[in-house]
Amino acid sequence: MRTRGGAAFLVWGLFAGCGGTRIPPPPGAGRVEAPVAVRAEEDLEEAGALPKGRAGRKVDPGGAIPDFSLEAMTGMGSEDRVLGRGKEGEIRAHHLLDRLAERDPKTVAELLELCRLDQAVRAFAERHRIFVPKEDLRLALRSELARLERRFRREGRVGLSFEDWVSATFGEELPSLRRRIALLAWRRGLRAYALRYAQRRGGILRLRIFVGAAEEARKAREKIAAGADFRVVARASSVHPSGPAGGLLRWLPLSGGGIYVRLAKGVPAGALSPLLPFPSTQLGGKERGSGRFFAFVRVLERTLPDPRPFSEVWPEIQKDLARRPIRPEDMTAFLLKEG
Repeated sequence: MRTRGGAAFLVWGLFAGCGGTRIPPPPGAGRVEAPVAVRAEEDLEEAGALPKGRAGRKVDPGGAIPDFSLEAMTGMGSEDRVLGRGKEGEIRAHHLLDRLAERDPKTVAELLELCRLDQAVRAFAERHRIFVPKEDLRLALRSELARLERRFRREGRVGLSFEDWVSATFGEELPSLRRRIALLAWRRGLRAYALRYAQRRGGILRLRIFVGAAEEARKAREKIAAGADFRVVARASSVHPSGPAGGLLRWLPLSGGGIYVRLAKGVPAGALSPLLPFPSTQLGGKERGSGRFFAFVRVLERTLPDPRPFSEVWPEIQKDLARRPIRPEDMTAFLLKEG
């Protein structure tokens, strides 16, 4: 039971993205046009109030939050950790990875991508002195301990203390579990702060795009200008790879982005660009090289570059992350630029 619980916690941990005087930004820096509202992925409604345990006490989040160095971003230590013990000896982390690769190679590939992301985040965070505020870690630790105690109470293990339940379920003592929860929260936080700071520093552009033959593109633009839903029209007839996603592109840096940034040049947020020729080399598949294509975009958001150091802007990023958490496409774009 201890081994199974420890393995489950490791997999959970691998998957488990965070005050001061506000300094006014220079004119135009960090300005956002028509931000896209994104619902928070995690419900922190109860994060500030821990439930009481069976003895009438609260689970103590444990005082001081540990400090983590950037080395912790890419490893929990150089040793091959012992996760449990069987009849024939120790069960180590690489044994779990071997079994996971047998049963779920897709998950292993996703975890490798996450490791590459963390390497890029670590390098970026070192260059720009990015940190995770202790208050973020304290909130995450308190919230997770509260969730675990609710689970403990639901299971109704008579005569078992919360500490003993943690040991039996996860194969480690409560102080060790606390540190691991804090480490995972720190990693998620460092990813989030690094990615959002990279977006602010370089400026970002978010677009929807439609690509088609000249007549098809013209008709599609007229429909959308008349009030049709861009997503519906793009899904129905755009030949761009983003068509199934309603024409939505990953965020683009203002300093790059090639044809997409050129299409959006001078277009206000919320407006449609004029029709412009679009290279078929960007399409791939059967459409590649099959004729002339035209495209137009709708600018969803444009954030101008903000050159201020992280030490000045982190409170603003903290608020921004609470409103708009990091999304998978943000990670993909960061890897393409920094990885």
